[in-house]
Amino acid sequence: MTETLRLAIISPHHPSESTWGLTHTLSVLCQRMARLGHDVSVYYPTKGRTPPAPDTWEGIRAIPVPWFRAGWLPFGPDLEFSWRVARRLPRELDVVVAHNENGGVFAMRRTRRLRRRDGGRGPIAVQAFHGLGIRFLQTGRAKRPDRVRPRLGYYSDWIALRALEGGGARNADACVACSAAIGAEIQQQYGVPPGRIRVIYNGVDPQPTPTAAERAAARRSLGLADSVRALAFLGQDTHRKGLDVATGTVARLRADGIPSVLLNMGNSVPSSDGVMSFGIVDDATKRKLLVAADLFLLPTRYEGLPASVQEAAALRLPVATTAAAHVEWGSPGDDYLLIDPNTPEAAAATIAPALRSPERLKSLAERGYRELGSREYDQQTAEYLALFRELLNGGGAAG
Repeated sequence: MTETLRLAIISPHHPSESTWGLTHTLSVLCQRMARLGHDVSVYYPTKGRTPPAPDTWEGIRAIPVPWFRAGWLPFGPDLEFSWRVARRLPRELDVVVAHNENGGVFAMRRTRRLRRRDGGRGPIAVQAFHGLGIRFLQTGRAKRPDRVRPRLGYYSDWIALRALEGGGARNADACVACSAAIGAEIQQQYGVPPGRIRVIYNGVDPQPTPTAAERAAARRSLGLADSVRALAFLGQDTHRKGLDVATGTVARLRADGIPSVLLNMGNSVPSSDGVMSFGIVDDATKRKLLVAADLFLLPTRYEGLPASVQEAAALRLPVATTAAAHVEWGSPGDDYLLIDPNTPEAAAATIAPALRSPERLKSLAERGYRELGSREYDQQTAEYLALFRELLNGGGAAG
């Protein structure tokens, strides 16, 4: 019988949170591990001196950790959260998993003070990266006013991330990257040796194949005529995800004589000419909108490996995205459309021929499903567990 592992996951949200791609991915992994009989706790931050009571969700213990003093510091809440969660970790743990700036718990070396059940050194420390926080910060710099205080704020945030995220990466037993490109960034930005970096690609939940009747009903509920090409967009960080390019692409397509509409999900940007916005959506609504669409458009400026691309491909929806998405499976042009350079005019020029050809869309949908949408969470979970056992048995993370 396989030994039960005792796991602590340090997450930015309660595990039930499903609107943040990273948190959802971690939550699904925790669910799968709990179903396999492993003991899983998720520590998440709450503001204020009186946190809610711990609860259980999908077999996972959800443990709130309050922060209330360090909000004025650069990434102060993350620093305080790391310090407080480290003090709450049980002494007998096998593995602690943190990610991005939550790796500050490793940077402070507090997990080294714990002792596992076998009497050995502290638990195995694994830092997971679905993109580097310091690169997210750099991508958002264009939105900051070019004045003295914003510039000082940017550099103080940069220094804090180097300490929390970078320090955690250097002290972790292994860093897990969601793509080879992110693995290379961990090495380049933080000097982590390649032997301590493991690439484990994200998974996706298998989805029932949409039927023609389901698609027709979804489009009818949205008032979409048969002649209208619907492009779906999903993202909360609208600047990084490229919502401006997506709306510009639809405007360019309409100007070129292709009736088009953007189905915008996951953010608070209101509807406008050519854009139907739905805000934060539940899983059923997200499926309906993706099923109604002709193509999924993500003109992102930076990603690790976007879960939304895999979710769209799992529903056999053709995908168009940029090289910055770090999609490392399949062939651009055959399995998905590569938008490069990332401008509305270039995106429209790449997408328009496919939108005019039902056969081309069908080919992209089927090939994209096989290459981008068929890797399941169970496989991702098995690879994480194999890494944990390898490290616990004294092996390295070379790969």
